[in-house]
Amino acid sequence: MLRFLFWTLVVANGVLFAFHQGYLDSSQEKREPQRLLNQLNPDKFKLLPVTEAKPAEEPAQTPPATMTEASPPAPEPAPQQAAPQAPPQVPTAPAAPTPEPQKTLACVEIGDFSPAEAKRVEQRLSRLSLGKNLSRIQSREVASHMVYIPSLGSKAAADAKVAELQKLGISNFFVIQDAGPYRWSISLGVFKSEDAAKHLLADLSRQGVQGVRIGPRSVTAGKTAFRLRKLDPSSVQAVNKIMADFPQQKKHECGRD
Repeated sequence: MLRFLFWTLVVANGVLFAFHQGYLDSSQEKREPQRLLNQLNPDKFKLLPVTEAKPAEEPAQTPPATMTEASPPAPEPAPQQAAPQAPPQVPTAPAAPTPEPQKTLACVEIGDFSPAEAKRVEQRLSRLSLGKNLSRIQSREVASHMVYIPSLGSKAAADAKVAELQKLGISNFFVIQDAGPYRWSISLGVFKSEDAAKHLLADLSRQGVQGVRIGPRSVTAGKTAFRLRKLDPSSVQAVNKIMADFPQQKKHECGRD
């Protein structure tokens, strides 16, 4: 009996030893000794203490703002509607003004000029290149009123007076050299009427000419008038400038007195 118990204990211890050694498991990978041998760098593994996870803190809730009667909630702004844009205006070029047709003066007559005046006027009219549209009208008249400077006694004195007149801008004069009381006198104009003579005398006085007189002198003088045709506006302006230098002369359309 004792012998049976002894061998029973021996067999039981052998079974326990085989179980702990893993001999009773058919898979060799599950044996504890084999798993220990298959570990890689076991010295580098560290066991960390297990700590209990703390629950996440809830965010602090701000108390809702209390509404007072003094500050009502602002109304939501109404959506703005875009104003309709007008179509862009295309600038239009201003219409070019229609040039007015230039008017021409059919025919005009100027003067009766003395020989000295006629020469000056003709030189200025030649710059207009009128050609056949410029013609001369010669006439003779008996004048009896002369505007003059009395005799200066000699040619030298008369020439000195002429130089003085030219400085004053006076160019219409004539030195009388005929024998008689008017020798070496300076004639400034001969007229049919006394009124025309007085008009010239007043003009000469305003220009500073002194010692001028009006005397009787019957002279048959040649006069020259100019007839101008088909004058364009620029030519009319040029003629008006010429006539401004001869205020005693007249300008009138052809066929009129």
